[in-house]
Amino acid sequence: MAIGTNWLGEEFSKLYMNEKLSDVTIVVDNVKLPGHSYVLAQRSRYFEAMFASGMIETISKQIEVHETSIDGFKSVLKWIYAGTAKFKSINSTFDALHLTQMYELECKFQNMAIDFLKDNCASDNVCLILNEAVLLSLDVLCDFAIEFVSNKFCEILKHESFQRLSVDALNEILTRVVVPTSHIDVFHAVVGWMKANFSKSAAFTGILENVVLDSITVKDMANLPSDVLNAVVCLVRQKKTSGSTYCLKDENVALAKYGVKVIAGGATLFFEEKGNCYLKHIIKASQKGIVIDLGCRFKLNSFKMQLANTGNNTFSYFIAVSENNVNWSRVIDHSKYPCHSVQNLYFKERPVRYIRICGTAPVNDTFQILYFKGYYTTELFKIDPDTTLNVPLDNKTMFKRCKTLIELTCEGPFNGFAELPNLQNVYLNGIKLQLAQPYLYDSVQVKFLDQGGPASTYYIEVSADGISWARVFSGENNTVWHEVHLNRQPVVFLNFYGIYNSKSNILRCVEMKYSAVFDN
Repeated sequence: MAIGTNWLGEEFSKLYMNEKLSDVTIVVDNVKLPGHSYVLAQRSRYFEAMFASGMIETISKQIEVHETSIDGFKSVLKWIYAGTAKFKSINSTFDALHLTQMYELECKFQNMAIDFLKDNCASDNVCLILNEAVLLSLDVLCDFAIEFVSNKFCEILKHESFQRLSVDALNEILTRVVVPTSHIDVFHAVVGWMKANFSKSAAFTGILENVVLDSITVKDMANLPSDVLNAVVCLVRQKKTSGSTYCLKDENVALAKYGVKVIAGGATLFFEEKGNCYLKHIIKASQKGIVIDLGCRFKLNSFKMQLANTGNNTFSYFIAVSENNVNWSRVIDHSKYPCHSVQNLYFKERPVRYIRICGTAPVNDTFQILYFKGYYTTELFKIDPDTTLNVPLDNKTMFKRCKTLIELTCEGPFNGFAELPNLQNVYLNGIKLQLAQPYLYDSVQVKFLDQGGPASTYYIEVSADGISWARVFSGENNTVWHEVHLNRQPVVFLNFYGIYNSKSNILRCVEMKYSAVFDN
């Protein structure tokens, strides 16, 4: 079949721009091109439907193509016949991309056109490329253009092509290109766009909502056109002057390039990752804690940070966020739970500019973090709105940094909790494990492997603070799964031990699953 397909493709290629056996004429910009209805129908569902419908083109044997360039159409026609294409200019490639969607051609042709635009992208055409990317919903090309603009933002703002942006493309720039400084320059560039696009005044207010207006002076407003001035005044009255909330998916935004700085608890150098620089504060009853200004407002739903390892110490803490450094909302509350190592934290998405991290225990100790990152993550997660605790969806992640508090010598290396939640050879005195952070559990599932030895009774206890323990399981070894309901409680510590009917002191707990999947 492959050989036949290749042969057919070669035959089609020979017919490109060949009047031999041509049964249809294609007219583009008053230029007549020979076509073959069979080839066109085979390679494009658009032409297949045209020739099957009895449209006027079928009767007249002439297809007129409007609003496209001859070069753009020829690149499409070349692809239809030969499976190859050559692009000559930016504008003709735009035409080809429009025709690609109309004629429902293979994605490979579209990707070739996108690659040509990427290779030829420059400061004087990136705005036009972004227009087409947004219009045709070409996400890959749009992302590329936004990154290009980000890297040369000041230059693009001043370029005359900035005024030729579409409304949607302009809003893409204003909501995706993070501008920690030069807000007044952005304002003047947008006003220039508005003066050049006065017919689009209905969109002015929506556009200005994405511009920081807090630093605009009376002098700046004095020479504004009336429609622009009215839009600015409207937003000032509504207190919508802080600009866009940026959403950078799966990207750490606590970076120097976005304007992050430390207000309390350390130096901004911490975020430049140079040398041994930490954020810290002394834990007291009343305190400000560590305060971070991201420099801009971002939509966030996740933090990642690492607590300092100071011996066997663990820390309790909470994290609050704010848009204006005045009104704060606590999104993470681990103030009652001992935590250690890396903290993977999630919360309901919200606009965030300021972040307060406050250690709560042990009092008089130094709460210290080694790194901090903020994200809008697209990964799946589940949180409990009442406790702000993470509901684990992945057992492996939960046990990745589990700390063994009591570990006796085993017959083999004890490394099960490094990767998988499995215990082997647990001894009489038991093993206590501390998770890196609290999780909200609904149930525990356990199964013990019958090694052919005497029956033993096994126990599992859980605790949120390491002081008060609740026994959640007791039973003899067998090969069936036991599901133990925990009534949806926070868990930080787990204790495993056993009572035996022989002199043997080995507990063989082969498999354990920790389930916390619930709807509400």
